[in-house]
Amino acid sequence: MEELCYGWKNSDHYFLWVVRASEEEKFPPSFDPSDEKGLVVSWCPQLEVLNHESVGCFVTHCGWNSMLEALSLGVPMVAMPQWTDQGTNAKYI
Repeated sequence: MEELCYGWKNSDHYFLWVVRASEEEKFPPSFDPSDEKGLVVSWCPQLEVLNHESVGCFVTHCGWNSMLEALSLGVPMVAMPQWTDQGTNAKYI
């Protein structure tokens, strides 16, 4: 989680990051999720977000539905599989 926090903050890109409220405690103390370059939320309407013209890339855990939505909309993906079928799904994209 720490590497992701600093990666997003140090990139030259705006970002929307969906993080479960139960996972926010893993943020490093120096990470400020209210920065003007990024938005950290506990939920978002994923299909609407992926369909927005400003989306350039989707970092995904490679769940089946997430992959299908991104593929159907032609959104480039960065795969970060976590468990079960996600590793196999990641190999296909």
